[in-house]
Amino acid sequence: MKCLPMRCLIGLGLLVLVGCDVSSYVPTQEKLLAKENPTGFLLDGADDVNGVYGNLDVDCVIYTATYDHLDSDAFWKSVAESTSSRGWKLTEEGSSYRAYKLDPSTGEQELRIAHSADQHLATIGWIQIDARHDSKEQAEGAEQHFASTSFWPRFEQAVKNSATPQ
Repeated sequence: MKCLPMRCLIGLGLLVLVGCDVSSYVPTQEKLLAKENPTGFLLDGADDVNGVYGNLDVDCVIYTATYDHLDSDAFWKSVAESTSSRGWKLTEEGSSYRAYKLDPSTGEQELRIAHSADQHLATIGWIQIDARHDSKEQAEGAEQHFASTSFWPRFEQAVKNSATPQ
């Protein structure tokens, strides 16, 4: 039996102690602009796109995009047209916030968009919950739990961070 070198064991121990999330990553602009991005349709006309968070275990992404040429009304009109034409259903609406759901056969998808009119900046969060269940107890599966306890709080923090001028 071969033993791991001490420096590897110390490194692994530090990862466990600090709670390093090895499945997290920051999405690149190239990845966000790729055809495979399920929210890429929102980036038509974006002036700048920056990844905030992604996860390798759960299909999800958080990013920001600037739309310097659109005022708030034009931005939300564009979002309404592009989401409804793709089957997204509006579930929540505020003056600077929208939430949508899409329920295809592959699993439920949720999209949240926060818009700062003065900065022309949108913070976009998307997650897909792969598991579909019939009972209420089963519906609170691992991905749903991750969404409510980790992903959406991270999205809210990204919204707060983007509201603070750099």
